Amino acid sequence: MNTDHVSDLLDRLRHSRVEVSVVDGNLKLEGPRTAMPAALLARLKEHKADVVAYLEEEAAAGSLTPLQRAYVHGRSGMFAVSDIANQTYHEIEGSFDIDRLRESLAWMFTAHSALRLSVVDAQRQFVTDREPPFTVTDLTGVDPVTQRQLRMATRERRSHLVLGLRGPLVDVEVTVLDHDRHVLHINHDGLVIDGISMFLFFDQWHRCYETGTPPEPGQMDFLDHISRLEKEGETDRYERARRYWRDRLDEIPAAPDLPLAIDPSAVEQTRTTQRRVELDCDQWKVLRANAQAHGISDAAATLAAWSEVLSAWGAGTDFTINTTVSQRVPSHPKAMQAIGQFSDPMLLAVNWEPERTFGERALRLHQQWRSDLDHRHYSGVEVMRDLARHHGSARRGSAPYTFNCTLGAVGVDGGALEAFGPECFTLSQTPQVYLDVFVLESDDGLQIRLDAVEQLFSAGMLEAITEALQRLLVTLTDPNAWHQRRFDLLPASQRRARKEANDTQVTRVFTPLPEAFIRHADTDGDRPAILSSTGGLTYRELLERAAAAANWLIDQGISRGDRVALLMRRGAEQYVGIIATLLAGAVYVPIDADLPARRREFLLRDAGARAVLTNVEANNVGPSWDLRDAHTSSDVPRPDISEDDLSYLLYTSGTTGEPKGVMVNHGNVANVVADCAERFRITHHDRFFAVSAFTFDLSVWDVFGALSAGAALVVPDADRAADPTHWRQLASRHGATVWNSVPAIVRLLAEPDMALPAEERTALPESLRLIMMSGDRIPSNLPSTLYAQRPDLTVSSLGGPTETTIWNITHPIPVDHPTDEPIPYGRPNSNNRAHIRDRFGRDCPDWVPGEILAAGTGVTPGYWGAPEATARKYTFDEDSGERLFHTGDLGRYRPDGTIEILGRMDFQIKLNGYRIEAGDVETHLSACEGVAQAAVTAEATPGGGAVLTAHVVGNGSHRPSLRSIRDQLGRSVPDYMLPAQLVWHDHFPVNRNGKVDRTALSRGGQRSTDSPATETNPADAQVEKRLASLWAEAMGREDLDVTADFTEIGGDSITAVRILAAVRTQFGVTLPLDAMYALRTVRHMAHHLAKEDS
Repeated sequence: MNTDHVSDLLDRLRHSRVEVSVVDGNLKLEGPRTAMPAALLARLKEHKADVVAYLEEEAAAGSLTPLQRAYVHGRSGMFAVSDIANQTYHEIEGSFDIDRLRESLAWMFTAHSALRLSVVDAQRQFVTDREPPFTVTDLTGVDPVTQRQLRMATRERRSHLVLGLRGPLVDVEVTVLDHDRHVLHINHDGLVIDGISMFLFFDQWHRCYETGTPPEPGQMDFLDHISRLEKEGETDRYERARRYWRDRLDEIPAAPDLPLAIDPSAVEQTRTTQRRVELDCDQWKVLRANAQAHGISDAAATLAAWSEVLSAWGAGTDFTINTTVSQRVPSHPKAMQAIGQFSDPMLLAVNWEPERTFGERALRLHQQWRSDLDHRHYSGVEVMRDLARHHGSARRGSAPYTFNCTLGAVGVDGGALEAFGPECFTLSQTPQVYLDVFVLESDDGLQIRLDAVEQLFSAGMLEAITEALQRLLVTLTDPNAWHQRRFDLLPASQRRARKEANDTQVTRVFTPLPEAFIRHADTDGDRPAILSSTGGLTYRELLERAAAAANWLIDQGISRGDRVALLMRRGAEQYVGIIATLLAGAVYVPIDADLPARRREFLLRDAGARAVLTNVEANNVGPSWDLRDAHTSSDVPRPDISEDDLSYLLYTSGTTGEPKGVMVNHGNVANVVADCAERFRITHHDRFFAVSAFTFDLSVWDVFGALSAGAALVVPDADRAADPTHWRQLASRHGATVWNSVPAIVRLLAEPDMALPAEERTALPESLRLIMMSGDRIPSNLPSTLYAQRPDLTVSSLGGPTETTIWNITHPIPVDHPTDEPIPYGRPNSNNRAHIRDRFGRDCPDWVPGEILAAGTGVTPGYWGAPEATARKYTFDEDSGERLFHTGDLGRYRPDGTIEILGRMDFQIKLNGYRIEAGDVETHLSACEGVAQAAVTAEATPGGGAVLTAHVVGNGSHRPSLRSIRDQLGRSVPDYMLPAQLVWHDHFPVNRNGKVDRTALSRGGQRSTDSPATETNPADAQVEKRLASLWAEAMGREDLDVTADFTEIGGDSITAVRILAAVRTQFGVTLPLDAMYALRTVRHMAHHLAKEDS
């Protein structure tokens, strides 16, 4: 009976609560006799000798290294990207003597005990006397096409092979293609062969093969090495190293936060792929010389280059790379020739300082690495566990971006990998590692292998990263490059896509804003310009009333560039006032008459308004004209207006608590009006529903989009301006065709008032042909709601802050847009451009978040009377010289040059070291069952921390629980993005512009935390007390809150195994590993165990 069958037999008996041991050469069975299956006992008796031999070997088992233990847990399948083993696959084509290959491999197994290791569990391993697996597949005589198909099938099977823990953990196969053509397939697991040992393995095996002699006797025993390594924990240098790392727990940053295509936990079957970067001998020689000139090692130079790429791809300035260090104990004369797993992880903190040159950054990285290496005697596995505990987050202790470098390693010959012939394929993979970099030197120069979990990265991203690293290393062969602070790492294909998206130049003849309106009034004056529930104004009437007010302004001394305040409530007078101000050559300043007095006074004073047009009682405001007095004039002023003249001054909220006025000129407005008129085919037949307040810049399009085209404005009643039923009735009555508002308003329009009798409920007005949404994130399921009612609609997303003139970006939303995908922000409209850059001015690669910067005709002059604020937000591009506006919006490019908006930079939330974009969570939260609208905030806890809170408006009577919401979200986002609190609202509070008021969210709503019951019965209490002590000991804590979540207090797979082992010992109950993540707290586990006992 082979060892695998013995292992299986014993496992099945243990599952039946039967423990088998050896006493004086005989088998001893312990457990309830009723639990002993007769068939298993019969097999046990039949193969007694094999079982005794196996158990005696187990009894002599040694420990695992910290990294080996981590690898065993990592391949458990219980965690993200853990359905694979740490294994490397090689495929070498050549002509071999198969018998000599087999014999020489057997000699290697005899010489090196690590190759014969059998792993019992995460704590024990022992050396067996097994022969190496060696399979021969004969394809001679098979036609070439079939041969190739079979070779590819073998590659597919072996490249992701998981060798059994019981061993052997090296597996070889030879495919015979012809009498002198063979393919050598080698798999080896990281449990027994580390990076350096891989070179030694191939080098020694090839020498055995060539010389026909076995390796020298007296090789180091691997288990003896582990024993010596364990004694290291008793030394002073171990204690110094432990203090060094624990003193730095606050300094060590999180792993790189690269943008992933999916959450790692969603990967069902891990597929790893490899890409390579290579420098020829001459290039590598020059790069090394440049590094040495700066006092930097070869390894540190390549690591610095890799750090540069990671920083550009979203890692930012502070991040941690998981490097490896060899822990070979040089006490044995053949220690440096030994094969085994001698590596240990070492977390290297990277500080990418933008003000320093590359050479300076590389030197500091080199120095930090040297300092860390001096303290390598405290295992990196322990450091990761300490980090998780210290920060109260298991994720904080993960390091999924690894860097393995063999440059400068003693006895490593990079050419050894091709000793048997050139590798035609190779692949490496590691559990819970997303991207591994392996650096080696060969006779051909430098080679860097990038092995990545393919599913985690968006299409083209890994190729772009590889290209960037290749180009940077070649750049660094120029000594001058080491003095650069920044590098252009953007792939050429991405730069082309953005250039194409920004190629928006259109030449138009400038027409001052009032001119087109005047022409329509002259040629078709009886056409309706303003429509309302009480009447309206024709184009001629609107012009004559505006002319009368304009002449009054001129009589008051108002001239070109003066500011005129429009202090008004909703009504036709607003539009009279806008036209009148522009006819006078002045700048209109819209002010809501219902603002608090102090705010009104501030706006009037700050704008320096020389006159006021109003439709309310206005006292102590200076010269004013009440537009309710319908004066008219046929004397129409025709001012000489240029593109650079200001058209309006619009106040937005400011960070100081006082509003800031955005100056917008005629050229800014004329460009966007012309673009949208052409894009949406606006004609005199259209009617715009003016739902947006005139203090909100969306109203600018309503006014000039309509009046420049000869179309009409449908104006809701002032006292019913927020009533969706009134909107629908008025829009239907007047045949509104264009709707322009924030998404929240559109949602209200699309949802009939269910409180009304059925016969009075209305959906979208039949006359609507165009819905334009902007100003806030559009829920991904909203367009489908609109199209379901009106398949013939045109629905468009538009975007841009006030400072870029209404909109500078647009995106048509197709009928078939998936409801679970975010709606793109879009591409720049005519004569506008956009860039996405990080805070150091680097262009962000595709999918990498950064700030959206606007350029082009839409960029406004700046803030009124605030040169310092203007200088902060409006800058000039260092390279092109173009004027830029820093929007504060967070976005990312898609490969086709389309921009996706992720939210505001100031809505960015950081919890437990992880960056969370509110918009990212909100998109998925909105798609949850029972949710109509969603927003997330970070709320402080009494302990000084913060938790993620989900604010939700329901779409029916059923309100999902917090657990249900978390379960649904958990399918799309990582667990650190799951809300800890849930607050239900009947509707979200909005500000005057119809946007969600995030500040007010936390003051209302009904909270639902789904807190588990904390009562315990007497039976549970005793168990709970014992468990709490057990957990605390396993996690290195003095005490423990029995309701604390396992992962939130730093629990990881290794501590989980310790706890479960102690539970098995003390309670006699075997729980699976996933029980830790199902039960999660001491209290829940105690209740579970008490139930089991009863």
